[in-house]
Amino acid sequence: NGTIEFARDYRSVTSMDRDARIKITREEGRRDWRLYIRRDGQGIEYDYRRNGDRVPFASARDEIGDLLLSVVREGGIDAKRRVGILLADGGPERVLAEVRLIERSSGSARYLTQLVEQADLNRNELLEVAKLSVEEVASSGDRSRLLMASAPAFEGNADTEAAWLKAAASVPSSGDRSRVLMRGMDEGIAMEGIAGIVASIPSSGDKARMLLRALETNPSDEDLVSLLGAAGSISSSGDR
Repeated sequence: NGTIEFARDYRSVTSMDRDARIKITREEGRRDWRLYIRRDGQGIEYDYRRNGDRVPFASARDEIGDLLLSVVREGGIDAKRRVGILLADGGPERVLAEVRLIERSSGSARYLTQLVEQADLNRNELLEVAKLSVEEVASSGDRSRLLMASAPAFEGNADTEAAWLKAAASVPSSGDRSRVLMRGMDEGIAMEGIAGIVASIPSSGDKARMLLRALETNPSDEDLVSLLGAAGSISSSGDR
C-alpha cells in the first residue's frame, strides 16, 4: 500500500511514503516467513520473522531480498520500470528469461506486454513472445489482454502474424478469443488468417458476432469467400 520505490535490483526498498506499507506472508507446510516493511523516520524498517522468531535484517539480508524479489516478480509489481531495467541490462532475451521464471499468469502477461511496448522486437523475439503467451500465461483473460495489446507489433510479417493467430486460437474462453481476433482485424492482421481460425470459436453467438464485425471492414472478394466459408461452422440455426 502507498507509494514505494524499490532499489534497482528489487531486493530492497529505497523510499516509502510515511503511510506506505509492505506486508508479505509465505507459508510452506509448517514453516512460515513474514516480512513487514515500513518507514521509520527517514529510514526503512524491516521486521522479518522466520517461524515466528524475529531475525535481524543484517542476518537475513539475502533471505529478505529473495522474498521481496519473488513477490515483485510473481505479481508483476512495477513491471514497466523493471522491464525497462532488464532491457537496459540484457536486452529482450533478459526479459524473456525472467518471464520463464515467473509462475503466475498475471505476472508473465505484464512482463510480456511491457516487453512488446518498450522494445523493437525482431522476428525471432516476437515468435518467442507468442510461444510464451501460451506456455506461461494460462489465464484466458490475461492471455487475451496480452495478445490484444501486442497485436500491432506482430502485424505485417507472415511468420509473426501466423504465430500471433496460433496463440489467439489457444485462448480458452470463446468470448475472449473472439475479442482477440476482432482486435487483430482492427490492427491489420491478415483477414484470411483470422477467417481460418474463426471455426475454432466454440460459441455460435460469438462466432456470428465475429463474422459480422469482419464484414464491416469491407473485405476483399477473396477474404469474403473465406469468411462465408467460416460461417458454415456456425451450429446454431438462428445465428447462421
